[in-house]
Amino acid sequence: MDFAAALLGRLGFTELQLRELDSWHESEAFSADERLALEYGEAISMTPVQVSDELFERLRARFDEAAAVESAA
Repeated sequence: MDFAAALLGRLGFTELQLRELDSWHESEAFSADERLALEYGEAISMTPVQVSDELFERLRARFDEAAAVESAA
């Protein structure tokens, strides 16, 4: 966990975002784009994967293909 927090800090996450990552659904510490990326990350982490067509369309409307591929990696 400490390693992940350090890595996220280097990637630009704020202290508040790190503290509120578990409650990102309700937190105001994340932008709309960050919330969308977190929602996608949560969906692709489910077993089985649960990326709905609606979520995929919201991703495609907001991010280009390269960004979507990068976030899935």
